[in-house]
Amino acid sequence: QAKTLFPYTTLFRSAPIGESRSEHFAAAATLMLELGLRTGALQMLKQSVAEFPHHTPSVDLLLRLYLEERDWAPLATLADAEGARRLSDPDPAVKAAGERLVEEATRIFEVELKLPTKAVNAYRRLMLGEPREAQLSRFSQLLDLAGLHQEEAAVLERLETLTGGSDELSLRVATAYGRGGQVERAQEQLERALREGRSTPRVREVLATIYRSSGNFEALSELLVAEAHGSDDIDFKVERLSAAARVRAPARPPPAATP
Repeated sequence: QAKTLFPYTTLFRSAPIGESRSEHFAAAATLMLELGLRTGALQMLKQSVAEFPHHTPSVDLLLRLYLEERDWAPLATLADAEGARRLSDPDPAVKAAGERLVEEATRIFEVELKLPTKAVNAYRRLMLGEPREAQLSRFSQLLDLAGLHQEEAAVLERLETLTGGSDELSLRVATAYGRGGQVERAQEQLERALREGRSTPRVREVLATIYRSSGNFEALSELLVAEAHGSDDIDFKVERLSAAARVRAPARPPPAATP
């Protein structure tokens, strides 16, 4: 093995300074892998990528080795950096490869390394320009995981604009605002869903909870009455109108004891 490797390592060491030197790195590392010398190949590729971070064959080979070794931290870092570089390339195929690398880096930060903030920072690269529906939804989930609820709500509102909105999406926006301490914004989101005719029982239930917790009993009563009028179920109508009446009725003091 040493005899076979000797001419390649000699050639590598004597390579001139310049971009062509990266080809010698890659060739020697590939030969080492063929000979089963993974540790040496890994070290050589690390040196190659450190010196020539834009040499795609060396980067791809190093990414493959990290993945095979399940060496998650350097894999995620390299995939993130390389993904960012390829995303800036005008070639659509290279840009698509960059997206895949960023998505993989995000997955590793989130799942393997349990670093939600780093996952958010990696995936944020895909929010530039015009992100797709699936990308906005994925980013909102990452923001929720990282506890960045105000930004999550803003991303979900972008998703609403893109898709036209839905009851489920309205609830997600309202929940994000609520978790971010912006209860009034959550209330506005659900009230807009009501005005636009997108009010499932769950939307009304959450809105009623907000009204009740904030002491807005007039709005709560109006919501209950509207629910009663919107139903053909007699029992449901009676229950909602009775609840509305209880909400509106002022609290009465207990009767005084008879002397």
